[in-house]
Amino acid sequence: MNIEKIPQIFIAHASEDKPLVRELYSKLVQAGYKPWLDEEELLPGQNWTEEIPKALKNSDLFIACLSSTSISKRGYIQREFKMAMEMLAELPAGEGEIYIIPLKLDDCKIPELIQSDYGLKLKNLQWLDYWKPNSFEKLIKAIERQFGGQETKDTDNNNGTASPSDTDNQKSISLEIPEGQVPLDSLFYLERPPIESDCYQTILQPGALIRVKAPRQMGKSSLMARILSHAKQADYQTASLNFQLIDDDCLKNLDQFLQWFCASISDKLELPALMEDYWKRILGSKKNCTNYFQKYLLSKREVPLVLGLDEVDQVFRHPEIATGFLGLLRAWHDNGKDDPVWQKLRLVIFHSKEVDIPVNQSPFNVGFEVKLPEFTPSQVEDLATRHGLHWTVEEKEGLIEMCGGHPYLIRVALYEIARERMTWQEFLSIAPTEEGIYQDHLRRHLLNLEQDESLLMAYKQVVATEHPVQIGSSEGFKLKSMGLVKFQGNKVMPLCELYRRYFRNRLGVS
Repeated sequence: MNIEKIPQIFIAHASEDKPLVRELYSKLVQAGYKPWLDEEELLPGQNWTEEIPKALKNSDLFIACLSSTSISKRGYIQREFKMAMEMLAELPAGEGEIYIIPLKLDDCKIPELIQSDYGLKLKNLQWLDYWKPNSFEKLIKAIERQFGGQETKDTDNNNGTASPSDTDNQKSISLEIPEGQVPLDSLFYLERPPIESDCYQTILQPGALIRVKAPRQMGKSSLMARILSHAKQADYQTASLNFQLIDDDCLKNLDQFLQWFCASISDKLELPALMEDYWKRILGSKKNCTNYFQKYLLSKREVPLVLGLDEVDQVFRHPEIATGFLGLLRAWHDNGKDDPVWQKLRLVIFHSKEVDIPVNQSPFNVGFEVKLPEFTPSQVEDLATRHGLHWTVEEKEGLIEMCGGHPYLIRVALYEIARERMTWQEFLSIAPTEEGIYQDHLRRHLLNLEQDESLLMAYKQVVATEHPVQIGSSEGFKLKSMGLVKFQGNKVMPLCELYRRYFRNRLGVS
């Protein structure tokens, strides 16, 4: 931090935007600032009508977090903004300057309320698109500029050695093991705008269906957690299932699978599984499952129910179950177009592979589709900074060449280097080997390839050359769903140099 005075920051927001706002709050705290957020600062028994004006009066900076949803509802954020302006109007001349930053959480329109200065003593800063890359860094620069700071300059040198202040900053950062779901309050979660804001808005729509397709370790579970958290902030009920946890016994036939599904959702909602009340053999398993949801899980609740279904690919290996179950989800979504009961059900489906079922029975060609992209170069640079690393241009470009923008590969590299477990040169040397930090990740891919001769032969063609190659359409899409290739037109190439080097060696390609 490079400022003369640490400003008191008031964060105004709507309840619908709490997940993003909590992330902003955490980042500001970790950056050394003093943000005021009602749910963090208000204690049980305190009167918010007294404490909020008090916090406003003591603030130097007012951040108005805006989104399409919060603006359309004209709720707390507008009232707090107006309250701040009216308080300032009552202060004597020369007192009570406040700096305002309208922070756009999505591509919304700034309302007239915040465009107006009410004729007061305002120094209104330009609004900031928080949903765009590097927005937090721009926010920090704006704060430093307004409160006596001077913009810092990056001083890259030839060997990438950090300055003493860089080293101190790196040591002060609490690193996070890069595995599994990224915690909701993590400093190391990078949004990929406008995906998050689009999902947050979609899940609040009646009968919503969001389908997210991406290979493993691209951030599907982390996104699901944030969508469900956003739904909870809107007072919806939520339940999530990871289909990797299903026992083989439950995959013997469709009836047994659907009973497991209903019982699992009931368990997540802390409800008894009342199969005997709703499962009538003569009606068939799909009708029984539909009745269970309609009459038991949906009709008796006032608020919407959001289901997050992760790793749905696990049922694709069982064509009868896949066809029946996915067709059922599609039917429920179609029911939600005009049935108030089914409009309470909101579905979020995560998968990496395609399944071959009739178009009119598939949930994968309706609803809101999300494809998780790789990180951009600017996002990789942002993440490196969050790890306390200030690299040369050569090092940044070298990391992206080796790992592409693959979120997991990037995070593992930054984590290990930030912990000083290896140098940059050691990383380059051993990353594409069994000795390197990706040994388990690479070996898993190798074993999967070895189980399919056609994929193995196709991938040998891909890594054998420095240029994109044309392979069979089926093999191309399978390799893409595994996260091993990317398309350039109708041709494919390895996702990153790491894969090219490792598999060229392990598959014996000269």
